[in-house]
Amino acid sequence: MQCHGPDDPSVDELNSHLAGLLPAHARIADFRRVDALPLTPSGKLDRRAATTVQGRELATVTAWRDVSALEGRLYGEFLAATGKPLRPDQKFFDAGATSLDLMRFQQRCSTELGLPFTVADLFEFLSIRELSRHLETSQASAAPAPGPRPAAREYRDGPVAEAIAIVGMAVRAPGAPDLASFWRLVETGGSGVEHFEAADGLVGARSQLDGMLAFDPDRFGISHRHARLMDPQQRHLLMSCTAALAHAGIAEPGTARVGLVATGGYDTYYEAMMREADPADLPSGLSMEILHEKNFLAAKAAYYLQLTGPVFTAQAACASSLVAVHLAAGLLREDDADVMLVAGVNVDTALTDGYRHRPHYFLAPDGVCRPFSDDAEGTLGASGVAVVVLKRLSQAERDGDTIHAVITGSAINNDGSRKHSFMAPSVAGQRTVIAQALRRSGRSATEIGYVEAHGTATRLGDPVEVNALQQGYGLTEPASCGLSSLKSQVGHLGVAAGVTGLIRAALAVRNAVIPPNVNFRRLSPEIGDGAVPFYIPTEARPWPARRTRVAAVSSFGAGGINAHAIVEQGYESAATTPAVPCLLLSAHTETALRADAHRIADHLAAHPDNYPQVLRHLQAGRPPMRYRAAAVHADAESAVAWLRGVVATQVTGDAPAGPARLPACGRSPQDLAQAWMRGAVIEWAQGSAQPPWDFPPPSLDLDDYDFPRAGRRPVPDAAAPSSRGKVLTSGRRPDLRPRAGNRLTHFR
Repeated sequence: MQCHGPDDPSVDELNSHLAGLLPAHARIADFRRVDALPLTPSGKLDRRAATTVQGRELATVTAWRDVSALEGRLYGEFLAATGKPLRPDQKFFDAGATSLDLMRFQQRCSTELGLPFTVADLFEFLSIRELSRHLETSQASAAPAPGPRPAAREYRDGPVAEAIAIVGMAVRAPGAPDLASFWRLVETGGSGVEHFEAADGLVGARSQLDGMLAFDPDRFGISHRHARLMDPQQRHLLMSCTAALAHAGIAEPGTARVGLVATGGYDTYYEAMMREADPADLPSGLSMEILHEKNFLAAKAAYYLQLTGPVFTAQAACASSLVAVHLAAGLLREDDADVMLVAGVNVDTALTDGYRHRPHYFLAPDGVCRPFSDDAEGTLGASGVAVVVLKRLSQAERDGDTIHAVITGSAINNDGSRKHSFMAPSVAGQRTVIAQALRRSGRSATEIGYVEAHGTATRLGDPVEVNALQQGYGLTEPASCGLSSLKSQVGHLGVAAGVTGLIRAALAVRNAVIPPNVNFRRLSPEIGDGAVPFYIPTEARPWPARRTRVAAVSSFGAGGINAHAIVEQGYESAATTPAVPCLLLSAHTETALRADAHRIADHLAAHPDNYPQVLRHLQAGRPPMRYRAAAVHADAESAVAWLRGVVATQVTGDAPAGPARLPACGRSPQDLAQAWMRGAVIEWAQGSAQPPWDFPPPSLDLDDYDFPRAGRRPVPDAAAPSSRGKVLTSGRRPDLRPRAGNRLTHFR
């Protein structure tokens, strides 16, 4: 900058001038005034010489006046810890401090001055002056522990008018291809992270979906060429929404007001396609946008699934899918829909070969996520997809649904600018949203048995989160609430993290189990000592028998979006529709039908008491399709034997068209089975058609669909690779070879 006149400009004037010219994260370490800038022989600025030119350093702060003794001592320790002068009311980060600087500052204040504040406090009290006032107030107070602090405005909202029922779920995560296997992974403390030998400079760890590029386009009437080009996130959204609708027992979503709020991650498949595909093989303009742009993510699913309720995409960084749950709940309460699906999908093809670790970044150097532990060093990215099906609680009760869990309150907000930087977390923002969700739930904080935490295992993010929880709930009794994070088992699912965490919490209250937080050693000293009101369960443990099963879920997004929800145990439906002993199967391919028969047989062999519910679900909870089989069996044992035989020989294909609708009332099971095999669509009695919660989802006939690389001609649809024998998942990993080790995935 050029300055004219004998007087030096103030540092404030210089910073104000540069504010609109520099990135938001940039900070000026110091200013020097030189008499002249070095020039090249051609009269241009010599940039190399300019970095070494001597000059007179400008005073970086104005003189401190009217400061308290405590402010002076804090300033001395800050200067000693960081070497960066600042004004009493200047934010620490604005003075050039880093997160590590703040940790050193806190340690010096603790050891040299004996001041009782935490690193997390420095993300709420952002300057020397704010910190000093906080400490003076704390010392003057007789309260032994911090309670809930008032937000800038006290909201008067109380319990919500109507709770929201979770009536269906679907999830695919690393190491867990369906809901039942996901819960097994959670309950046993398993891990979806795979460790391997990676290329030099990369961490050999990935948390990736099996069958990442797998799809069943024929199930949705999509051409194979279209399937190869479309974002895998669109594919997994379609497949998981299908599984979730089946789990809710909704066979015909087009006959009700069913909506969808979906959120998708960064499209690395598109990046690879732009690098490696022949442009002649790709569509252009709007066609490519429809295949990849997030604006069309939810709408594409609505088109293929015949959804006619509110449908849109919601993006709020890592908080996206829990924010979507909050939005969907509001739509239900406003009677804009009868049923809402909420989906989060993050399929990152760039995670396959590992990732590059950078010091002081959020990615762990060894691919192990250790939330809240004293040896926590970050997390790792993960791919996955999760969907919940929501109804108003009163509607679910009228429909006779099994209610897996109930969302009694939720809230969202933003940190605003009351924090150190755009990417920094905020105790105040998190505390406010936590307290608001709790008020709306009508529950007290002492009733919450476990929190499904955001838990990124960063040195500063975890202390800020725990501090905000403690203040938002106002808990004081030590070790009174469990604290756990799914990231300890599968890493960070990005935009899908919130709704996947909600499913983890819903299954926890349903099954009366507090999930483990694996890889935990000892509580991080930045969080506190044994006096904190949270304990970390390293193994799954039974929910205390005399305690109401209430849990909470947090999800926070980079940039300051915060979401929190309270979820509690649901209940089985009291009203059941009598089962007709007519066992019906249908699928869109012979291979999928055989797979369905095998998996249903396995379930009934393990759970014969579920047979009436399984009968009802297969009759009324799944859409009728082209390939069919039917039999009449009064008990599970004979049904299992028949299902094993269907796998071998008894599949009927190409069923001829029958009558449009055939009422089941007044007809024998044998008549219904014969009509089914003639292609009839049978109208069953009204009522819930949900399966058991751990019943296998409908089988899909999968194969990998990858875009054609330059020099390799695409396979025409007529000669597309056969998927026979490849059902449910595909074991091949795509050869994307991303320069992805260099790409930074943005999580918080």
